[in-house]
Amino acid sequence: MSVLVTGGLGFIGSNVVKELLNKNEDVIILDNLSNSLLVTYKNLKDITKKNFKFYTKDLLNRESLVQIFKENQIESVINLAEPVFNNSLQYYNDKLNMFSNLLSVMNDFNVKRLIQASSDIYNEEGNVKEIDKTIDILDDKATIQQKSDKVIEDILSDFYRENNKENWSINILRIFTTVGVDSNGLLGDIKLSKDDIFSKILRFYINKEKVVISNNYVTYDNTKIRDYIHVSDVANGILKSLDFIRKSTNQINTFNISTGKPSSEASVVKLFEAISNSKINPEYIMLAKEKVSYRTGDKTLSNNMLKYDNKFSIDVIIRNTIEYSHNYVTLIKENKNLEVKWNDTIKTIR
Repeated sequence: MSVLVTGGLGFIGSNVVKELLNKNEDVIILDNLSNSLLVTYKNLKDITKKNFKFYTKDLLNRESLVQIFKENQIESVINLAEPVFNNSLQYYNDKLNMFSNLLSVMNDFNVKRLIQASSDIYNEEGNVKEIDKTIDILDDKATIQQKSDKVIEDILSDFYRENNKENWSINILRIFTTVGVDSNGLLGDIKLSKDDIFSKILRFYINKEKVVISNNYVTYDNTKIRDYIHVSDVANGILKSLDFIRKSTNQINTFNISTGKPSSEASVVKLFEAISNSKINPEYIMLAKEKVSYRTGDKTLSNNMLKYDNKFSIDVIIRNTIEYSHNYVTLIKENKNLEVKWNDTIKTIR
């Protein structure tokens, strides 16, 4: 029996796949490479020395998804797939249709274990619990990803209520700001497109892009405070969640995957400068700010029910990130070489 990981070559997905393979799980990756690169497939092979199936299909294509379920004995699904953002209308359309296709095909094939990745969809200040107030769908300060994640959570809740006597086991994971790289220094955020302070500093190291920080938040240093969690800790949380849904039926739960130890953007910059012994010299200006100045995730529920805890400190995350910045250019060059051979390569891995 196999675990299907959608978005399995992405930042979080590749780290989850690595840990699954290291535990000798039978893994199937579905990834259309819109948010990932082919070099990640090669790196997973090189790191784990394990075989796994890889489909370059799209969740928007329901017929392709049906074929994957026909060809394999899938027992659980970890859904980490995200559409590319071009405009808000297309993003909402793609994300909801991707999810709808996946859930309906799972239902058709009697696959009833699902881990659904969500985000920190809270509009409360401080240490937020899973039962605390989440975003209002009309909140103009919420991101499009948060709003769409909230819709999907609501769909899952309604779906479960209608099917709660049919042995569904569903975990929704509200994953806080994921950063860092795996222990091999290869499975990091290869797109560098996010707006968190770690992504900004990576772009500074790699592309010499100026780091710009908003300093109009109501915090001790006027920069926003967020819960930054190592990607390996996130992967571990997802594996703990997989263990949980395998042992449970007729349940739907929501868990924070977080550290409970937030850091301000200014303090992260200072730590980078101290550890790297180099200056970043960010520019502090008054940008349009998010609604919440300070947010971290209460992890009591995930500690108690999933037996999950994080182990990587902010110092370790920063050291890993600096290491990844040194590897990044080589990864991009390797990916370009692989893309040249794409047609031959894809025949081989299929």
